[in-house]
Amino acid sequence: VSQDVKLLKVIAQNICKAVKLFSARCEQILKTGPESTQLLTTPTQDQVKNQDLVTAIYQLYSQTKLIISDTPSLPSEAVDNLEVMLNTLKLDIDKILSPFISQIQASIQQILTSMHEENFDTAPVSSDTKHEIVLEDLQCSGFMKELQSFVSRIHMDHLVCYECGEILQTKCEEIVSYCIETYVQNCCLVRPLGEHGTMRMTADMAQVELAVAPLCKNRLSELGHTYRMLRCLKKLVNTDTKDLMSSQTILDVLPRSFILFHLISRTPPSFKSPQ
Repeated sequence: VSQDVKLLKVIAQNICKAVKLFSARCEQILKTGPESTQLLTTPTQDQVKNQDLVTAIYQLYSQTKLIISDTPSLPSEAVDNLEVMLNTLKLDIDKILSPFISQIQASIQQILTSMHEENFDTAPVSSDTKHEIVLEDLQCSGFMKELQSFVSRIHMDHLVCYECGEILQTKCEEIVSYCIETYVQNCCLVRPLGEHGTMRMTADMAQVELAVAPLCKNRLSELGHTYRMLRCLKKLVNTDTKDLMSSQTILDVLPRSFILFHLISRTPPSFKSPQ
């Protein structure tokens, strides 16, 4: 039995050495620079090479996890060493994915910031019927259509090409959380915000859930606090000013700075917005 334990330790050590060599080689051949993170077209050659590299790393990661789970007799020392190697492989995947994910988030921020170029104050007048547009007439805002198109395209053209299971899903959830939190923050900054704008913003809130749906393997509600922020935004913009600070739901979910930004949006134009 002692010989078996020694053999298992030796095997585990050799696996760790192989993973270290593999990891070092991956760092040498991974592609960096603008061509590896671009989002304007389908994947470039650099991106395809990085996608293949992620697939190879994840295969080794999965097989190493399998060794641990399928070999209960592994000494604890060997298990610890192998788990260190698992973390190394996850970091290798992260080195490839993180710059790309950051570029996606930057693009999402740019799209969401453009909401401030749209009219959330007075209602447009229908040229046919000459009546103010009501909630049933409202379609999602231009920036929201752009967001939905962008997320759908990035998911189909890029993200599905990275075959790394739960690691990719975690990254997608990061994108979704970032998108929702940035959206909520920008909504709180919208100024001026009239009655029409409030209706339009409320209509957009349902659309943002559709926008991020391609990235969600699970229900959006499983994001927890981030999802509650989106739901609470509707309550925030539709609550009378005098009742805002007495709403415990709003105070518990939304950051105080977001609430303050929204309160400022209700003040006269002479009250300057924070820079």
